[in-house]
Amino acid sequence: MIETELDSRGLLARIDELLEARYRSGDLGNVDDPLAETVYILLSQPTQEPVYQRIYRKLRSRFPRWFDVLAAPEEELVELFRPAGLYEQRTRHLKELLAIVDAANRERRIGPYASRRRDLTLDFLHELDDADAEAFLTDLPGIGPRRDDSHRWSCPRDARGRGS
Repeated sequence: MIETELDSRGLLARIDELLEARYRSGDLGNVDDPLAETVYILLSQPTQEPVYQRIYRKLRSRFPRWFDVLAAPEEELVELFRPAGLYEQRTRHLKELLAIVDAANRERRIGPYASRRRDLTLDFLHELDDADAEAFLTDLPGIGPRRDDSHRWSCPRDARGRGS
């Protein structure tokens, strides 16, 4: 038997790898970008998988940048979200969510407010401790705290783009 030395992070990564190989994670179409994942989660509640996946693809095709979604006329988003139901509520939540992200970007001088302008981002969540990042995310309109542990997000990676 060959002994190897793994640090805690390496050990957890290896366990995760073995569990993934054995049981496979469900592919819900989740994405790695924290803001994209948050919007994806917003659209998925409570909607059938094929419907929210189709709406998310249409949203990203029509509006490649989140800043464009924020500036979009509400009527256009309402029509886009209509097949999922609760379309006015989803539109309001998405616009409010993006406005909060915009304010956080402006405050931190990142995204569209950085010297090298980019799209709106939640990348700053990487710098927060877990409790603060979770509090920020669960305070977002349409996201909110879950009644169970599903607030850890429904994919192998949480909305900050890190492993659970």
